[in-house]
Amino acid sequence: MKPAKTGGSTRIFSNKNPAKLYLAIDNPTFDKIADFFEKLDNPDRDNLSIDETSYPPKKGKKAMTQRKPRTTRGKKSVAGDETEKSENQDALDMSQSLPRNPEVLKSTKLYRRATPPPGPVQKKPRLELMVSPDASNIKKALAQQSQPRTKALKGLFDNTTCDVLIYILPTATWTDAIKNPHIFSELKNIIPCHNVIYYNTKSQRTSGGFKTAIPGKLGTQIFDAEKRDVCLKQAFSLAENGQKVIHAPISQLSFLGGELNILGWATTMMDIVYRYIKIQEPDVGTPPFHVPVMRFVRGGLAICQNETKETYLVEEWIDGEFVKYIHNRSGQPHHFQNGEYDLRARFLSFCQHVQFYKTDKAAYVSDFQGGLELLTDPQIISDPDLGITPLFGDGNTNYAALAKDHHCNEFCDFYRVPKAVLGQDEPVGVEAPIAPRSITPTAKNEFPPGLSHVLGSSSSTMEGSKLLNPPSSNNIVDLTGIQDDTEDLYA
Repeated sequence: MKPAKTGGSTRIFSNKNPAKLYLAIDNPTFDKIADFFEKLDNPDRDNLSIDETSYPPKKGKKAMTQRKPRTTRGKKSVAGDETEKSENQDALDMSQSLPRNPEVLKSTKLYRRATPPPGPVQKKPRLELMVSPDASNIKKALAQQSQPRTKALKGLFDNTTCDVLIYILPTATWTDAIKNPHIFSELKNIIPCHNVIYYNTKSQRTSGGFKTAIPGKLGTQIFDAEKRDVCLKQAFSLAENGQKVIHAPISQLSFLGGELNILGWATTMMDIVYRYIKIQEPDVGTPPFHVPVMRFVRGGLAICQNETKETYLVEEWIDGEFVKYIHNRSGQPHHFQNGEYDLRARFLSFCQHVQFYKTDKAAYVSDFQGGLELLTDPQIISDPDLGITPLFGDGNTNYAALAKDHHCNEFCDFYRVPKAVLGQDEPVGVEAPIAPRSITPTAKNEFPPGLSHVLGSSSSTMEGSKLLNPPSSNNIVDLTGIQDDTEDLYA
């Protein structure tokens, strides 16, 4: 850097040309400092490794070389230990005297190779020796190879897919449903999600009284984070020759929309039961038996996005054995040899008792069927005085069966469900439970009013019955864009 001249006087530095300062350290001092830092990073190592190829020397400068490792024969003397401590102290004193400015430190060119983190050295696992299959098995497997047969591959043509919009049934509690009775029937208010369904057109259909079902899969999970298996259901009717005829898309929407509405109300009425159990626990304690955790499947309405507009009721797939626990025409549960199923049948009978009590005899769930945890295809049995029939479809029959056929079990007795609601006498010596709750909630986080308060009395049956009816034809037009020119199944 040339000195700047100003009017005969000489200045050492110029504002326009800032100076760069370099710290010159002789080789012995540099070795001490580098060795000190190396020992700080790795106390177990005595040698300092400097990568000569990574940092070549500049012109006119002496190259940094690796220090030769210290070698001693036998044990170190006391004098040797003192010498090493003195060297370390000198390096420490020198390192503390170095400037702390990062830019200055950067210019000292003090480079050290990165050391591995402390801890035991991880050894790579040894590969196991591959055990070769028996020679006879190898020859047998190779001999079975041939050109795939057409018959075996023909089934691939039976697999099909369909882009769909799925209107997923909202998740709601009993309180939500009472506050908004249209929550499950106003499908046009549900934001659909796009998905793809896969199924085999030749799959064997299983049939109930009104619907057929085939297994399928979803392109993206919407019900369960780990499963894409679903059940695809469609409504049918019987022709004169006895064959099942699948309904047209418009009729499917009307029927399956009603089924989705029933599924939503049945789900919330199971919420009544578990809330009742929770409220009773402080008074009755822990039961001496297992209380099953059961719920209805999640579902939705899927409409194919093509010219056919095929419509399906999409539900979670139920694994394991499928059983019928309680028929919709009876108030008695089925009896099973299997203790797990028999326990659940009694529990679901208890659920009917609680629902009948908490809705002030307005309704209860029946036709319980499914697996050990998931249930499907429920039926809501409602008081005929609530309105014109059917409020919940053609399966809403035999309302009086529960009071006639129900026999209280260990669940009913332990959780003190009133027998008087069924017209039965309380056991002698047992204090009668309090009457059904009033409309006004109490401080005990009480339940909301029952269905009878929502739907109205028999004097307003026409208005009340509309709350739980299947979707109207106006909703169907909104979902599909197809005008309803078929007979309404619920007319």
